[in-house]
Amino acid sequence: MSIPDTPASTIPEDVVLLADQLRIAIARMNRRLRAQTPGGVTPAQLTVLLILDRHGEQTLSQLAERELVSLPSMNRTVSQLVVQGFVSRTPSPSDRRVTLLQITDAGRLEAERTRRHRDQWLAARLLELSDSERAQLGRAAEMLNGMGCR
Repeated sequence: MSIPDTPASTIPEDVVLLADQLRIAIARMNRRLRAQTPGGVTPAQLTVLLILDRHGEQTLSQLAERELVSLPSMNRTVSQLVVQGFVSRTPSPSDRRVTLLQITDAGRLEAERTRRHRDQWLAARLLELSDSERAQLGRAAEMLNGMGCR
């Protein structure tokens, strides 16, 4: 993702302040959501399961690169998931030196269990808001998703 070519001096101060508020709020909510795990796997292990579930098989290098961690660190995380039966390793059919990692059915169930747990946690927080506030958040979510796709 590249930084826009707009010189900082041309961005109105109120927009810069809003950007700061949004960055902090999004980061805080992300930390709170990531902390919502029903147990069974660590946050790092869950991230690997979610990646494999959403994006299909990956190599250890691809996972480490995606998560900006070292190969040894990712190898430890994946090895724990293999022992738990959540991830399987198979040799690549095109290059036997390469190992492909896939989520297992048990891993998919664990990922879904955690997604449901997080959704329930967030839904409970949303119930604390008024209908109008929830509608505003719905519109904001649409806008943030659109911004994230540009």
